[in-house]
Amino acid sequence: IALPKLDRGWFDHTLQVDLHLGYITENVNFLPFIGGGRLYSLTAPELNTSVGFVGYDFYSITGETVLNLGLTYRFPLARQLGWSAGTIFVEDLYAQVFTSWGNIWGYNQNADGSFSRQIPFVDAAPNGQHILGDVGVDLRFGHFFQELDANFGTTLRAAYRLIPFSACPYDDVNANPNCLDDGGRRALSVYLMVGGGF
Repeated sequence: IALPKLDRGWFDHTLQVDLHLGYITENVNFLPFIGGGRLYSLTAPELNTSVGFVGYDFYSITGETVLNLGLTYRFPLARQLGWSAGTIFVEDLYAQVFTSWGNIWGYNQNADGSFSRQIPFVDAAPNGQHILGDVGVDLRFGHFFQELDANFGTTLRAAYRLIPFSACPYDDVNANPNCLDDGGRRALSVYLMVGGGF
């Protein structure tokens, strides 16, 4: 959403709203929904302004029902810099602040060994929480290689995990060992994404 430009068009700020929903019809062990510390897209860098579960460790949140709402406000710090260092040309420097909320739910194991689907927000997910949330900030450098038509871009991202994991699933620490390590505590994560798009 492009917000009204300020300062004669120099301050071109935006608000981005992302809602991700997903549903897998059965309990799967191979390629469930994955959350935590990963780019939305490895092939379309322009989508990487989006954030979701980025404050959590990579692959620490998995399951068959996903819901994530993200809000991102993006604004310029410096524009039309025209800095050149060797073959790299730096044009813009932007910042963005963001937050994302949601979870990925799976299945509960019943007394008879069968599984029943967890109900979002009603049941705690395998990570022990009904909802997860994070906040963060990006510094985004708009640059490219001269004589190369590519949106290269570099992002320095810091994200804080607001709600840590509270329990291990099914009382089995081997089912999700991430709930016992740093993923189970409030913590700050820092990412340097070179080539992650601008």
